[in-house]
Amino acid sequence: MPNNRREAIGLGLAIAAAPAAALGEDDAASAKAALMAFLTSFAACDLPAMEAAFAPDATSFNAVNAGTGDAAPERQSLKRAPGMPEGMRSLALRLPKERPGPPYHRPDLIDDLMVQVVGDVALCTFHFDDPDRLGRRTIVLVRRAGEWRILHIHPSNQQFGVQKADLSRGRSLAMRAEAGVRHSARPQRPQGVPSGTASARSSETPRA
Repeated sequence: MPNNRREAIGLGLAIAAAPAAALGEDDAASAKAALMAFLTSFAACDLPAMEAAFAPDATSFNAVNAGTGDAAPERQSLKRAPGMPEGMRSLALRLPKERPGPPYHRPDLIDDLMVQVVGDVALCTFHFDDPDRLGRRTIVLVRRAGEWRILHIHPSNQQFGVQKADLSRGRSLAMRAEAGVRHSARPQRPQGVPSGTASARSSETPRA
């Protein structure tokens, strides 16, 4: 009898756990579907659909593009901002004017997607893994009234390979330009006056 009771309890626990596991899988699947719907609208540069994917209190960081050799962005532009990242909005407005589509680009072709659901929050992380570039994305979804909305986005990109040579060449050109400025700022010696004479020294150092 005790054995039967333990078996019954174990069976009851297994039956209770099965719907919970299935529910967790359904949550992850529905969060993934919401994420992919947003990325598909981004590929189509469908700005109204993109904006509708965000929660009213959403926040974001603009992407940091490291290793490109570009000038550093303004400090303020790297701080947390409300709503959709400004860089994402700019792309959605600009790309349809520059290339055929849709899709105008492929932000929906992602690698290593992981969806972690805790209650009504889903943490989605993935990569864009190309030979010369690694993009990293963190997108936080929140479920409200049964629908997933974006609560936060944090993107970053790192360039590799040929960019290193470009950076070295850029630094070399900058150093040469700086040296040229320093050289042009030095007072010029009057013609016909040899170096080290009193006249040459007086032309370089004004007297009081």
